[in-house]
Amino acid sequence: MTPVIQLYSGEYFDYTRPDDGPYHITDIARSLSNLCRYTGHVSHFYSVAQHCVLASQMAPPFLQMAALLHDAAEAYLGDVNSPLKTMLPDYARLEEQVERALFERFHVPWEQMAQIKSIDWKMLATERFALMPLDDTNYWPDHHPYLINIRPWDPLEAEQQYLNRFMEIYRR
Repeated sequence: MTPVIQLYSGEYFDYTRPDDGPYHITDIARSLSNLCRYTGHVSHFYSVAQHCVLASQMAPPFLQMAALLHDAAEAYLGDVNSPLKTMLPDYARLEEQVERALFERFHVPWEQMAQIKSIDWKMLATERFALMPLDDTNYWPDHHPYLINIRPWDPLEAEQQYLNRFMEIYRR
């Protein structure tokens, strides 16, 4: 078996050549809209696409495209949860290669990836309260949730919202 997958567009992504990937926003939107956050351990289906759209809405204008694309590598690699990712150094290296290639493809400065980490952490706190069983443990004491209401979107709505958000940011 070769390390290649077929994408929604019909093109192929070769894991041995991530810098040459066929990175299309339609492939990204479709895949992320079908990927559930938190390995599916949520009260309702909640996609990576919706997470990225909401993160981009919380970001200042100059970081909105970076926030929208910050998890786009998962469209090619899948959504590996963060605790497991720490145990997979080869995966982490490949993920960074794909992230860098995606940011280059969409003309987003790579340095912005680090700048959106605080937005991502606040989204994590927000999503935890909206979508996960609550307990009295405070895993993220330095990250207070955004004061937004999350109504999970179905995959088709998430895909459309992701594409709409991309076009809205891109046109600016």
